[in-house]
Amino acid sequence: MKTHQRVLLAVATLGLLRPIHAQVAESALFSGPNWASRIIVPQTRPFSHQAARSVQVRRVRVDVEIAEQVATTTMDITLENPSSSRLEARMVVPVPEESALRGFTYDGAGPEPTAEILPKTEARRIYDQIVARTRDPALLEFIGYNLIQSSVFPVEARSELKVRIVYNEFVESFAPETVIKTESTMREVREYLRGIRVRGGTNIHDALQEALRMRAREGFLPLVLFLTDGLPTIGQTSERAIREIAVKGNRHNRRIFTFGVGVDVNTPLLDKIAIETRGTSTFVLPKEDVEVKVAQVFKRLSGPVLVEPELRVVRRDAGLSRPRVRDVLPGRLPDLFEGDQLVVLRQYMGENPLAFELIGDYAGNRRSFDIRFELAKATTRNAFVARLWASRKIAFLTDAIRDLGAQGGATFSPGTATDDPRLKELVDEIVRLSKEFGVLSEYTAFLAREGTDLSLSASVLSEATKNFDDRALRTRTGIAGVNQEFNNKAQRAEAKLNSRNSFLDKDLNRVEISTVQQVNDKAFYKRGNRWVEAALIDQRSPRTGREVQIGSPEFRDLVDLLAKKNRQGIIALEGEILLQIDGETILVK
Repeated sequence: MKTHQRVLLAVATLGLLRPIHAQVAESALFSGPNWASRIIVPQTRPFSHQAARSVQVRRVRVDVEIAEQVATTTMDITLENPSSSRLEARMVVPVPEESALRGFTYDGAGPEPTAEILPKTEARRIYDQIVARTRDPALLEFIGYNLIQSSVFPVEARSELKVRIVYNEFVESFAPETVIKTESTMREVREYLRGIRVRGGTNIHDALQEALRMRAREGFLPLVLFLTDGLPTIGQTSERAIREIAVKGNRHNRRIFTFGVGVDVNTPLLDKIAIETRGTSTFVLPKEDVEVKVAQVFKRLSGPVLVEPELRVVRRDAGLSRPRVRDVLPGRLPDLFEGDQLVVLRQYMGENPLAFELIGDYAGNRRSFDIRFELAKATTRNAFVARLWASRKIAFLTDAIRDLGAQGGATFSPGTATDDPRLKELVDEIVRLSKEFGVLSEYTAFLAREGTDLSLSASVLSEATKNFDDRALRTRTGIAGVNQEFNNKAQRAEAKLNSRNSFLDKDLNRVEISTVQQVNDKAFYKRGNRWVEAALIDQRSPRTGREVQIGSPEFRDLVDLLAKKNRQGIIALEGEILLQIDGETILVK
């Protein structure tokens, strides 16, 4: 299998430039008063060329082709000489230790240049010389790498020149295929792990690709436990591209259980990989024991008891033209392991009973279970179920917003997110559900803030959009990225009522909201000494309508009416209560 990715070069490429007529001896390559001003550094950091005449890097393109376990990297570098004199260049390129040079070519006139790979000891000497001359320690991150060094080649005046470097690199793995766990193989694995050394950089894409490449063994559920303590820094670093390799490149349908160690990880990336492959994501905070977290997940993976489960609606009413259920959450059911509990929430229409069939694979055999719901038993006493659905729906929409930021900020420029129709549509629906059901999050907690006028829709949506732009779209790493993952993961799997709207703030402190109350199937917002029903909160000055005094005969009648509707809990709110019942607005004082 071969895959191709094109990315901007993320490592330094160095070159020495000098006028063509200057006869400089090899021993003087890294000496001279103007040496530091003649360095080519195509990298993410800015670098200032102080010399009046210097060759500049205009474009860098990388093509990575992976066939089996061999990665072939082709680097196309476009150089420009803006001066009026012909200049000379020498390329110096850091490459991994296992690399083998396959080619060095350029499209200029004259003899073809040559190149060789210098061992890491010689490369370290050159790095130290560069750092000493330029006083830029950034290149020290490549210590431990080998170095490709070219011979001198000319760059004509006021022209561009393309250089191509091709080298091979092996993606390391313990074995070319999966192995059975035995005492012998475990000893070999431990010995292999002890021999691994940190060489700088985090290549998530290629590591995942190698793990997913291996053929699955028949009779086993293929799993991958993927641990990382950093952001992708080398190879393919695009968040969306890494997600695609985990899904589209997962030809053996492996479940990927991701572990983010520390806070310098891309939390939406690890979470999405796990969700899309029926795995789970786990994050290990500083001072937490990574072995304990991994063991907890591994212990749960006994079984599984049902693989690739699917819940189908059994249509007994063939005469109906439209489906009777919608908005199923979760949309894709996870594998079920021993001790798991599955809670699925759906909206339904009509009053006739509903029938479902749960199907899946158990030990290689297809199993099915029939489920029947008698909707005549539906009651507002179980109104918390609708609120659980709303909470999960908000989490689902929030995930969609976080997906918009999967290009690492490239999707939106600062200040432009509020104009994007995709974001607007998602935020509009989140705000609507939050107000109606009283389900708030770190992004919408301001709705409960005293002084927030919820009748000013444009202002409310603007503040909500800014919160999602600043946090969900742009904050993907660090503690503020991990807290979002904790909150959304809890909300996405919510199976019991979070009546206090509890969540973690950006510093991982627990926050609870007391100015919104969820009562039966209603939500109330506190404004001063008055609780206002959500259905009336959008009105700038809601009409109080009929006033009912506590203890009066009218009050007793109101309590009886609310009890018939299973809403008598509303009366327990302290202070004035403004509610709507049967189309009438009533103020209880």
